[in-house]
Amino acid sequence: MVNASLTAGGTQDPVLRARAGLERPQLHRVRDELAARAWLVPWQVDALVGEDRLAALTGATSR
Repeated sequence: MVNASLTAGGTQDPVLRARAGLERPQLHRVRDELAARAWLVPWQVDALVGEDRLAALTGATSR
């Protein structure tokens, strides 16, 4: 899982868009060379701490 991705967030800020452009080659490398499966999680304002917060990303409910 790649978290805190600026690419996945769809930012319109010019500086953050430039940084997102720099992360794209690395994301492709993860997807194409390093991982059998990959998930991309956009940057979140609040920390994703705890099972409930992580489950919310997928729409699942925690146990």
